[in-house]
Amino acid sequence: MLEIQLIKTNLNVAILNNDKINEFCRMQNLKLINQTWEAIIKMKLKIKNISATAGIMMLGMHTLANAVSVDEKISVHGYGDTGYIRAIENNYTKKPSGNNWDYNYLSVNFTAQVDEKTKIVAQIRQGSEITGDMGAYVNYNMTDNLTARAGQMKVPAGIFNEIRDIKFLQLSELTPLMYQDAAGTLPDSFKGVETIYHIDMGSHRLTFDVYGGEPKGANSYIPQSPTYFVMVQNIYGGRLTYKTPLGLKLSLSTFQNDLLSTTGTAGVPSPTAIPADGVRKLSSASIDYRNYNFDMKMEYAIATQFPNSPSEVNGKAYYGQFGYTFADKFTPYVRYDYLLYNNDMVDNPMYYQQAKVFGFTYRLNNNVSLRMENHWNHGYAIPANIQGGNFNSTTAKLDWNLFAMGINFIF
Repeated sequence: MLEIQLIKTNLNVAILNNDKINEFCRMQNLKLINQTWEAIIKMKLKIKNISATAGIMMLGMHTLANAVSVDEKISVHGYGDTGYIRAIENNYTKKPSGNNWDYNYLSVNFTAQVDEKTKIVAQIRQGSEITGDMGAYVNYNMTDNLTARAGQMKVPAGIFNEIRDIKFLQLSELTPLMYQDAAGTLPDSFKGVETIYHIDMGSHRLTFDVYGGEPKGANSYIPQSPTYFVMVQNIYGGRLTYKTPLGLKLSLSTFQNDLLSTTGTAGVPSPTAIPADGVRKLSSASIDYRNYNFDMKMEYAIATQFPNSPSEVNGKAYYGQFGYTFADKFTPYVRYDYLLYNNDMVDNPMYYQQAKVFGFTYRLNNNVSLRMENHWNHGYAIPANIQGGNFNSTTAKLDWNLFAMGINFIF
C-alpha cells in the first residue's frame, strides 16, 4: 500500500507544483546537505592542504542549509531516468546494432513560494528524446477553488501528458503509442495561460481546466512526408475531470491547433509555395483507476487534421493497461495499444501500429525503481513517422519486437 499511496500523492496535482513531493524532497535535501557538511569538516581536519577550498564549500552549504531550514520558501526536486532499448527491425533505434544505450532524461524543478497565494515554478530539463529547454510559470490561487497560471506549462490532456516525462510515476517504461507522438500531434508543453476551477461535492471533485497559447515546437514545419509539411501555430483547449474517493478518475480532454501546410522537395519546404490554413482537433476520453494495489488505465482518442478540405486526415488511438502490485515492491503489468494515423490507410502498416506489452517494475525504495518490458508490434507507424523519408518500407518488418529496460528515479 505504500507504493499506491506514493503514486496517488504524486499524481493528484500537476507536475512542477507537487507540494508533498516538494516537502519530501526538501527534507531529503536538508539531510543530504547536513551529511555533506559533516563530511567536509572531517576532510578539513585530515587534509590541511584543501582547507581553503573546503571552507568555501562549507560556507555555501551552510548558507543553503539555512535558506532551506529557515526560509522554507524555495524547494528543489527533480526526476529522471536512464535506460536501454533494443529493436533490431525497422531501424527504430537508428543504430545498426539495434541497441540504444543513449536513452536518458533529467529534470530539475524549483518552486518559490512568494506568498500564501502565489508561487513560481521553474524547470530545467535535458534528455535524449527531447530538445533541452527551460521554462517557468506563475501560479496564483485567486480563491480556494480558482487558480490561474501564466508561463510555460504542461498541456493538460489525457492521463499521461503532464507526467509523460516522469517514468517513475508511470506503470510502463515506454508510454502508450498515442503519447509517443512521432507525428508531433500531442505537444507536451505550451507557453500561455491556464485557468483551473474545481468544485468539491463531499468527497468527490469536479475540475474544469481551460488553457491557450503556443505549443512547444510551434512555428516550425514538421514533415508529414518528403514533400508535405505542416506547421503548428497555436493551441487552445480544455479538460473536464471527475474524481471519486474510490480511486476512480474520469476525464474528457480536447484541444485545437491552428495549422499551416505547404509542399516541398527532398524533405525541405519550398520557399515559394503558398501555405494553406487549417486546424487540427484532438479529443480523448480517459478512465484511470488506482486502488487496492490495482492500477488500470484506458484511453480513446480521435484526431482530425484540415477538416472539410482535400487535405483532411482522420486518425485514432486507444489503449488499455493493467498492473497489480505485490508486497509493495513488485508490479507486473500488461497493455494493448493501437494507433492509426490515417483512417483511410487502415491496411497500410506505415500508418498503423498495434502493440502487446508485458513487463514488470521493482521498487527499490520510495525514490528508485527498476523496470523491464517487451513489445510485440504489428505495423510500424511510429518508426516510419520518426524516420520520415529515410524509412525503407521495402525492407520493413510487419511483425517486430522491442525490448526496453531502465532505472527511474525521483528526488
